Amino acid sequence: METIMTKRRNTFNVVCLIRKNRVMKNGQVPLFMRITVNSNVVDIPIAGSVNPSQWSQAQGKTRGNSREAQELNYNIQSVKSRIHQIFCDLGLAAKPITAQIINCGRHRNYYCQLKTSVLQECFS
Repeated sequence: METIMTKRRNTFNVVCLIRKNRVMKNGQVPLFMRITVNSNVVDIPIAGSVNPSQWSQAQGKTRGNSREAQELNYNIQSVKSRIHQIFCDLGLAAKPITAQIINCGRHRNYYCQLKTSVLQECFS
């Protein structure tokens, strides 16, 4: 009898959003990343805030070429890249992937331990 093994594919998405309902005293709103894995959602606050009129929801970044806009967009891209790297590392290590685990993976110690274990498995 032949056994058929199916590999489950994880759906994954990362989007940067603003919290329009939490306007600060200076008129800006905080940013957060929404991580979705297999329909499970986790919202993670990230450093920075933006004027709602300068936010492009479609692109998930600030509009403009000012130094502040460029720094904020760089910060957003850095966080997204790190989240994608954690997702890839978990997949390589054949670890279960959930939005909560990726959120925990943002903490340096967990990420370093995971990266070390993946490298050890690759070179063993």
